[in-house]
Amino acid sequence: MRRTASTLFPAFLTAFVLSTAAYAEVNNAFPAGRFYPDPVALVYPGFNVAGGVNAAALPSAGRGTALQATYSPGGGSGTNQAFASVAHSGGNMGFNAGYQMNSGGGSDAHGVFAGLGANFSNFNVGLSLREYDVASNFSPNVDVGMVVELKVIDLGIVFYDLSGVTRLGVGVGNRSSQYNVEANVLLPPFSALTSNYLFTLSAQLELGNSAGVHFRTSYETGTEFISHTLGLGVFVTKELQLIAQYSTPSRFQGGMTIVF
Repeated sequence: MRRTASTLFPAFLTAFVLSTAAYAEVNNAFPAGRFYPDPVALVYPGFNVAGGVNAAALPSAGRGTALQATYSPGGGSGTNQAFASVAHSGGNMGFNAGYQMNSGGGSDAHGVFAGLGANFSNFNVGLSLREYDVASNFSPNVDVGMVVELKVIDLGIVFYDLSGVTRLGVGVGNRSSQYNVEANVLLPPFSALTSNYLFTLSAQLELGNSAGVHFRTSYETGTEFISHTLGLGVFVTKELQLIAQYSTPSRFQGGMTIVF
């Protein structure tokens, strides 16, 4: 997804993501507030979550600076979730840092991530740090990823948690000015490669100049569980985009993104 716009003041809506832009580009608008270990795209992750998925995608996920804040009330898990992040890309290098709070059952968990990606012609590399609860024995996971742009497809590879239970994610995708689509697989830990594979298909499509849609479906072999995410973005004006996002089993998410 790609949009160029002027800066407007944000208004907060619980069930929507509001996106404004000032002479900047957000190629990957979706998903909002979802990152590893949630099932997500790893070749074309959302600009504001790429540092928590595959930081190597940051140089091409957008241009300029984007601030995002989202909120999800309860859902099937009964856990309220708040997310905030900042992402910046100048084309040759990108940076993304984010914060997520999960609140439920009388306790809160505060997670953070930060990622840095660099572009070398048709080859991107990235490094990320992730911590799921900063109040509990702070020891961030280290991820290393890459994205290779080939003639017809893009290839993404990420090694998650190099200092702990390492998992490998591999994805292939194709992008145009109107869409991107990818398929990826997250392998089980190297110590148990026959246990559980997570397959994901993700797509973003721009419908003219007025709307855009995102779809993600995943299948986990160990549990035989199938999950989905659906996002709809409507361009109310050239500068303002409203996005509603739903993830199974019953997670609605909304917030705002300001790009400048």
